[in-house]
Amino acid sequence: MITTFMARIAIDHKDGRFADWYEVNYDHYHELPGLARSYPLLSRPCRDGWYRARASISGTFTDGSPYKVTDESSSTSVDCDNSEPLT
Repeated sequence: MITTFMARIAIDHKDGRFADWYEVNYDHYHELPGLARSYPLLSRPCRDGWYRARASISGTFTDGSPYKVTDESSSTSVDCDNSEPLT
């Protein structure tokens, strides 16, 4: 069983394929999402370029042992004039 939970989701952007990534938005979540819930995070205004999402989940189990999981999505090119939702 889990006693503490914290998730951090971030959206990163870069202007071109060889540019540096920088964070454009993030949020923290302190409740487990459950099976039918997701965490929405938007980045406005839209900027042409490359985007990726990063998520980090950490906390402790009832026996006091810690856990941490980090994942990063592959990058996606976005054209704001013809944009579509990314998941």
